[in-house]
Amino acid sequence: GGLGTTEEIMLPGPKVGLIIGKNGKTIKQLQEQSGAKMVVIQDGPNTEYEKPLRISGDPSKVEHAKQLVMELLCDKELQGGGGGGPGSGGGRYDDVYSPHDQGNGLATNSTEVQVPKIAVGVVIGRGGDMIKKIQAETGCRVQFHQERDDGPGDKRCYLQGKPHQVEQARQMIEDLIASVNRRDQETRQGGGRGRGGGS
Repeated sequence: GGLGTTEEIMLPGPKVGLIIGKNGKTIKQLQEQSGAKMVVIQDGPNTEYEKPLRISGDPSKVEHAKQLVMELLCDKELQGGGGGGPGSGGGRYDDVYSPHDQGNGLATNSTEVQVPKIAVGVVIGRGGDMIKKIQAETGCRVQFHQERDDGPGDKRCYLQGKPHQVEQARQMIEDLIASVNRRDQETRQGGGRGRGGGS
């Protein structure tokens, strides 16, 4: 039987049906395409959250089967991204956002977000790690401008990148600001619950 190898991929519960297919049709096709044997382990602890897919056969066939499964799983996440397929590079977002790539996506735009003083530290992160994370995840440049007369007010944060990158970075920053505001309100209300009782 030559050198067989067996690998397991964890399938998220909701995606299991996708791999098995109607009456096992998809998993059959995957096995024919890759030449590897595939079994979804249906019974085990926590299988409602994820189920192991056991792939066995020649190492190269197992590798091929894994690729096919990964592509199926990713495809469904892109919902309608289509045509991206392998080799489109440029990350998942480009596939989704630019159906007719605006001139190689060179169009950059920049925008400004006002960040309240109390949220600045959170958006920058310890040692700048949050700002780095936002830049890494969105591909957008994020910079705070240090004004000399930095009063108690808001700080301006400049975002620069492709339109969808800027939008995404702005969303992340606004989520951070919102969570700081929530925390701030909770702290302030902490001591003063039960005010204004006379309605």
